[in-house]
Amino acid sequence: MNWSFADLEGFLTVAETKSFRASAERLNLTASALSKRIQKIEKELGNELFQRTTRQVRLTSAGQEFLPIARKLLAELDSYLMQAHGTASRYDRRLAIGCIPSMAATILAPILVPFHRANPTTRLRVFDGSYGEVVERVRSGDAEFAINFTLGTESEVEFLPLFKDPFVIGCAKTHPLAKKRSVTWADITRYPCVTISRHSGNRLLLDVAASDSAHRITGFYEVDNLSSALEFVEAGLGISVLPRYSFTRSYLKGVAIKPISGLKVHRQIGIMQRPGAPLSRHAEQLKAMILKAAAKLP
Repeated sequence: MNWSFADLEGFLTVAETKSFRASAERLNLTASALSKRIQKIEKELGNELFQRTTRQVRLTSAGQEFLPIARKLLAELDSYLMQAHGTASRYDRRLAIGCIPSMAATILAPILVPFHRANPTTRLRVFDGSYGEVVERVRSGDAEFAINFTLGTESEVEFLPLFKDPFVIGCAKTHPLAKKRSVTWADITRYPCVTISRHSGNRLLLDVAASDSAHRITGFYEVDNLSSALEFVEAGLGISVLPRYSFTRSYLKGVAIKPISGLKVHRQIGIMQRPGAPLSRHAEQLKAMILKAAAKLP
């Protein structure tokens, strides 16, 4: 094997950002130096890992197969280096979980203080990604379990329901809808909307539930991430139908949240893990704390 720790890091960074330019900036490299690192791995494997166009970078099928292997290799190298440098004695445990970003703010962050207090030598890796990314982290074994929502179509994972997260309207506090106690679907169709990409699990849930013409939403702005949609809403560019617990960030002071009357749409939040895969003691402890915190949510 002729590739190095740095080569694997380069591959994983490009896989995450889907951009050679952004990855090179993050790693403090030139784009050509980063490309050489990827090419070194590709030459060794005999397959291209990325499909590159002028607009985007995607993993090839070979790249998708290599991704979980690269993650595990990098984790093992990291663990070895810690032991070699004598730092493992300070951090004797490593726990990895998955979590969609809105739940990281709502549930996970508040309980990590007491968790760390009870387990000061346990290092925690949180894979905070989209619905699909988090499902894959659980399937591959990268994460022992995850806080996610379900589409009801996942394979190779089991799901423990925790609570329902209703879709609501978000609008700028200066928007006409901000004066209403609740909003109807007819109200929604009268204004420009900020929507999430059709590749998003949240968007799929909404489209399936509101599939008839009376409830269908047409986006004036379409973005990939909930965080971008929230920023657009606060700037007054449009309204957005999003899960209630995505509106948790304290700096979104200019956003009004309104319930939707009529057709009710929600996402089911819960714990995902691999069937039959036992959790480590620390994972079981953290899972129990999450269950307790979820039960107290309003």
